[in-house]
Amino acid sequence: MRRTVLTTAGIGVLMVGVTACGGGDAAGGNSSEPIVIAYNGDLSGGFSITGQGALKGMKAYFDAANAAGGVAGRQIKLVTADDAADVNRALSNVQQLLNQDKPAVLTGITVSSICQALGDTVAEAKVPLFCTATAPSQISPPTPNPWAFQPQSGPNFQVAPTLALIKDLVPKPAPRVAYIHFDSAAQHGFGDGLSKAVQQRGWTLAAKEIVPLTASPDIRAQASKLVAAQPDVVVSLMTDKNSKLLQETLRVQGFKGPIIQNPDTGPDILNQINDPDFYLMTHSYIDNTPNDKITGDENWARMVKAFEAAKLPLTTSYAARGYLYGAAIAAALESCNGCTGDKLREAILSSTAPTDGITPGDISFTNDNHQGVKALPIYRRNNGVEHVGNFDIGTGLS
Repeated sequence: MRRTVLTTAGIGVLMVGVTACGGGDAAGGNSSEPIVIAYNGDLSGGFSITGQGALKGMKAYFDAANAAGGVAGRQIKLVTADDAADVNRALSNVQQLLNQDKPAVLTGITVSSICQALGDTVAEAKVPLFCTATAPSQISPPTPNPWAFQPQSGPNFQVAPTLALIKDLVPKPAPRVAYIHFDSAAQHGFGDGLSKAVQQRGWTLAAKEIVPLTASPDIRAQASKLVAAQPDVVVSLMTDKNSKLLQETLRVQGFKGPIIQNPDTGPDILNQINDPDFYLMTHSYIDNTPNDKITGDENWARMVKAFEAAKLPLTTSYAARGYLYGAAIAAALESCNGCTGDKLREAILSSTAPTDGITPGDISFTNDNHQGVKALPIYRRNNGVEHVGNFDIGTGLS
């Protein structure tokens, strides 16, 4: 296990506004010891762009919080481990982190199958788990795992905004829909959910393609099959350069309809794809300025300041995602005075992280829904990056 303790430097000011919900337990409250947050994720393997980006965002958040006096009056110590997207390595890493570092929270977890495999481990240890990729059953209504949380939305709840956008874009009562995604638990949750919702509406599922779970697959053969099915719209869950290759291949082979890319691609892809019919769904806003219609300018400005102070790049959606995870974790810790275990889990369910302006509304959780956001922004490139709108999350099933 590659294990690192990230120390903090004196940088800008970032305050978390929350409502107190009670005192800490024996491990929190009056202690002067740092609060340990353990980050295990893919930092060197096929999906390291996600793991490294999210880690940068979390470090930016906690550096700023520490410089402003800490969380619940205590400094945050961020301990990291690299699982290289390997399940067995992740299980070994996490067991060592739990035994050796006694973290209040475990986070990172870049691959949904790894998050799923850790469910029993964190429940036994009574350590809340914040994954950047989860299996739908872990966080979705009506009975999510009591210890698993995701400040973003799960893929199966990205179906409703996808359907709403298709309805806006395709002027047909029964559009032909095709989709492509990786062979992972999270993305199967989306594909299965989209298939059911399309059929329930009387639309046509023209084609579906499942891609092996590798970082850089050649997806041109799958793209050809999608085009051959003559869909009105193609929905993609590819990542970064895979989504660019898909868009290029679809256009070269004659597909002229809209392409909807779900949130596993960074917003910088819009600078590479000059295509007004390529729509990018994101977990957080790409930008926020006083001239737009997005509220929460002050929260966005705090995030930018934190990244600048930490001298870390805010260049991908993964970095913003890590910052949001830090905000959600800090809000709960602050609200219960640095508690751990069951009290911290209860605090997560009763606190709100002030992220409006970075996300559409603040992040909060409920007992039956462990997804933190309520809507997703969608963008396209149309004489510059255009914010198409915010679309409510949901399964799309009646």
